[in-house]
Amino acid sequence: MGLCTYARWTEHAHGPMLLYMVKSPSWPVDRFRELIDQILRDTGLPQVQLAALVPMDQSQLSRWKSGSSKPKPESLKALGEALAEHYAHLGIGPDELIDTVYPRDATEGADRDNIQEVHSPEAPIDIANITDPSPRESMILAAMAAVHRDLRLLHEKVDALAAERRADREEIDRDTEDRKGA
Repeated sequence: MGLCTYARWTEHAHGPMLLYMVKSPSWPVDRFRELIDQILRDTGLPQVQLAALVPMDQSQLSRWKSGSSKPKPESLKALGEALAEHYAHLGIGPDELIDTVYPRDATEGADRDNIQEVHSPEAPIDIANITDPSPRESMILAAMAAVHRDLRLLHEKVDALAAERRADREEIDRDTEDRKGA
């Protein structure tokens, strides 16, 4: 996803309560933005034409530059190859783009073509063994706490309605018995 979420919790009468969440990019957005701005200046291309080199939608490039979305290595490789082919004088290719988003020191020994998000939505989480939750796990735990609280409140309402229904039924039965006896 590209955004790292930090959550602050407090205890509440109904269980844990989320106080606030802060989202911040989990990758070097500023370095990437500077590189893209440099490419736009040096080529004289508008952002829409730079995106068309891949091809991809210009809005995707905007999301990368803002940090709201993190480019995948395959996308960076495609953009780098297009730049190397059409604008070789820039000296910017796939490795330079990938290194900007996925610095080598952070991915030492990794297969650079197969870099994956650590907290991808597809990655399963074993909640039974969470001791020091990651930001993603914190979000999931917050959602689970809210669902648990809502379920508990719903159970209380169902129990109250069932008790009310039993009382109504008992009253109807008494009224029926009284009419039979009279």
